[in-house]
Amino acid sequence: AYDKQGPAINAIVVVNPDALKEADALDARFKQKGIDRPLHCVPAIVKDNFETIGLQSAGGSLALKGFVSDKDATQVKRIKDAGAIVLAKSNMAEFAFSPIETVNSLLPGYTKNPYALDRVTAGSSGGTAAAVAANFGLIGLGSDTGDSIRGPSAHQALAGIRSTMGLTSRAGVIPLNLRADIAGPIIRTLADAVAVLQVIAGEDPADPATAAARGRKIPNYSASLQADGLKGARIGVLRRAYERQPDGVDPDVAVAFAAAIEVLKIKGARSEEHTSELQSH
Repeated sequence: AYDKQGPAINAIVVVNPDALKEADALDARFKQKGIDRPLHCVPAIVKDNFETIGLQSAGGSLALKGFVSDKDATQVKRIKDAGAIVLAKSNMAEFAFSPIETVNSLLPGYTKNPYALDRVTAGSSGGTAAAVAANFGLIGLGSDTGDSIRGPSAHQALAGIRSTMGLTSRAGVIPLNLRADIAGPIIRTLADAVAVLQVIAGEDPADPATAAARGRKIPNYSASLQADGLKGARIGVLRRAYERQPDGVDPDVAVAFAAAIEVLKIKGARSEEHTSELQSH
């Protein structure tokens, strides 16, 4: 009704035909055990470059159309083990190669921003972000090499977490550049994003980048959700980084950016603005 008709958001590549069966099984489990897993029956939208058992994983490319893996990407397996249902695979920029829009050779047309159908989704994970913003699913998984978790989250009023390298596994995620690739949550609220991070973080033998986490206890990330967490923080604002484009910064973006800085100050942070060129030494 909303993805292919009406506003035709075009965020979904394939829907899980077994989703209702999986939900019924989780309902039966609930009757016996109650909610015993952190993501019990939570519907998830997964980017098309995550290998997913039984569902096409084409990386947005017509060249991989029809490829169905016999294994789950580590993050997909972890959210499933936590009780989530992969409801659908989402559209993406082909092989995750776009920081601006979501278009590829697999699915005709652009993925639209649900808040403004004539605006871009900003980044290769735009399908996941658009689907979550349109309430097609509660949680989403995306990947970010240069902007593709952060951009779509920012453009569609969501919370995305691009973690430090090695905190979450990329195993089973079709790569763009493994020196910079990160995979993680794109969700409506930061609290929910942290709940998913709690599930997907940690060492994975299939991704050597996570080796530093070996033997380490995963911290309780929700403990960081403190109302006064910005009190005393110093935030650097390098205006030169975004005001020096040939046409300057968009006025609406400048206003929104300035308002965001003021909110940070209200929450207790102190901003330090830098307008000169960075000097290399």
